[in-house]
Amino acid sequence: MHQFTVYGYCVYCVHMSARGHTWSRNVKKILTDYGLIRYWNENQPVPLDMAKTKICEQFQNDWEHHCATKPKLRTYILFKNDTNVATHIKCNMQKYERSLISQLRLGILPLRIETGRFSNLDVHDRKCLVCNSDEVEDEKHFLFDCNHYLQERDRMFQDIGVNFENLNVEERFKAIFEHPFKLGRYVKAAMYKRRQQLYNAN
Repeated sequence: MHQFTVYGYCVYCVHMSARGHTWSRNVKKILTDYGLIRYWNENQPVPLDMAKTKICEQFQNDWEHHCATKPKLRTYILFKNDTNVATHIKCNMQKYERSLISQLRLGILPLRIETGRFSNLDVHDRKCLVCNSDEVEDEKHFLFDCNHYLQERDRMFQDIGVNFENLNVEERFKAIFEHPFKLGRYVKAAMYKRRQQLYNAN
């Protein structure tokens, strides 16, 4: 088995440590944080596989905590539960559609839930302006509920081939983000239709 010695481990520690701390102090602290301090105390090499697992677990926990504290990621955390590269980033799709999906995922697509912040509107007052539902125009409303995009939504659901009626909200989000090409076409068409309705512009 490959071994990760305390000396080798310091390469990672140096990048993670704050300036002004001694090398040994930083190494000891990080080994303690990752539950590997016994290797320091016994002056033994740290198994590489174990160190990698500990680092990945801590990174995952830190990432989940960070996402949970960001209001804009309200939708993101419903379908994203790992740190792997998103499927749409790796697809050979239109740049504009990829951008729209990224905006949607990160809560910055110019829907009322986002643009209402600019005028300090309360979240509950950021209602959809293209339908008469009196609902907040958030990502869920835009993707699944707004009747203004009924035709585009039905086409997307049919193309995906999943019975969305039997899925809860989280399952719906996961299902559509697994099909970036179909989702990209929907978001592009729906946003164009939204602009036409609100601004009568191309």
